[in-house]
Amino acid sequence: AEDVRLMQRVAAGDVRAERLLAHRLADRGLRVALTFVAHRQDAEDVVQDGLYEILKSAASYRGEAPLEGWADRIFVRRSMR
Repeated sequence: AEDVRLMQRVAAGDVRAERLLAHRLADRGLRVALTFVAHRQDAEDVVQDGLYEILKSAASYRGEAPLEGWADRIFVRRSMR
């Protein structure tokens, strides 16, 4: 329920919530990206793109899966591209 509220705040444009979410997911996203991308700079680009996609699609998060798992799938898809 807390994750859903956070994502609702992000979807509403709450800058504080966006920062909290990015801070919460950035390190995790980097670990995920580094399993697929050889160079750290490329992995950092994946994280940036992934965080942008997560922020942009916050309204679609329904809370059916943990937020981290939902985000991981986005980071994996971005890594594979």
